[in-house]
Amino acid sequence: MKDSVQKSYKQFLTFYSDFLYGGKSTGLYNKLEIYSALFDQYNKLDAGLCSVDPLLDHFLESIEVDLHLSLAKLLEPAKRSDYNIFAFLEFCKNNCKTISWSSGDMTEGFVQEQLSRLQNWNGTIQKIIGRRDKLFAHLDKKYCLKQDSISEEFPLEQSEVIELTNCIIRIIQHHQCRLNGRVNVGSPGHFKTLVEEMMQKLTAGRGLP
Repeated sequence: MKDSVQKSYKQFLTFYSDFLYGGKSTGLYNKLEIYSALFDQYNKLDAGLCSVDPLLDHFLESIEVDLHLSLAKLLEPAKRSDYNIFAFLEFCKNNCKTISWSSGDMTEGFVQEQLSRLQNWNGTIQKIIGRRDKLFAHLDKKYCLKQDSISEEFPLEQSEVIELTNCIIRIIQHHQCRLNGRVNVGSPGHFKTLVEEMMQKLTAGRGLP
């Protein structure tokens, strides 16, 4: 029983590690860094990213959709996803006395605190899944003909998406650290630097101040 629980726990974390850092452009960690960096640039410019290049707004929107799709994979109901993050935490809560870490012991309080932090984002989670289901995944006629209506029905601030994603990443990293004594990481700051360099080159190339 203990071996089976430990194996399942490691399988969850192996999947999450691949999901966060699995590729230069596909990992959730990298998507978040690109999205956050572009969003920061958007906020710095009075006329938004289009004042530098009209395509940048489309790039930001595309990355946002990609981020929504990735988050929905982790947050949709457990019956639709084998790696729902809530199901993982419930699994940990139910088996905390059986799961072994490299140092220390998992406690129910540790897991409950993580669950509570994630549950605070339930409103944002429902909006992300609603947008995914109604527009991004299925292109329901109502939203296909008038895409602005998706924002009216599921209003969502970019900062909410960033904070929720960071919350999920921290939860997974805490488990990685406790299990292995270390955290798998990508290349922190790498994509932020690339976005800043891209903006500098575009600005200089267009002769903008």
